[in-house]
Amino acid sequence: MAGIKWLSMKDHFTKFRRNLALFDEDDTDPVLYWQRFLDIKQYHDLASIAVRLLKFPQSNASVERSFSVIRNIHTWKRCSLHRNTLKKLIYIYANMRFLEEGLINFED
Repeated sequence: MAGIKWLSMKDHFTKFRRNLALFDEDDTDPVLYWQRFLDIKQYHDLASIAVRLLKFPQSNASVERSFSVIRNIHTWKRCSLHRNTLKKLIYIYANMRFLEEGLINFED
């Protein structure tokens, strides 16, 4: 796909927009919608770009939360934690929410 020229992609998009019969107003998931066009040769390049763009994370919030959890556990006072211990503490910390909300019950 790296060899695709922008002008050819623009031509593909223009042809795609002209074919209104391909659009279904009941489509709610844009990734599933574009994945249907991956098997159609004339729309494969456009569909593959659309799918890749739509799969990008919408925000970095989950990454920021992960680093926040690590910073809360791996402080300068506890910087000698072994990697396996740190991984287990992060796992426990991240899953405490499920215990607090009652989504996990160990008493059964």
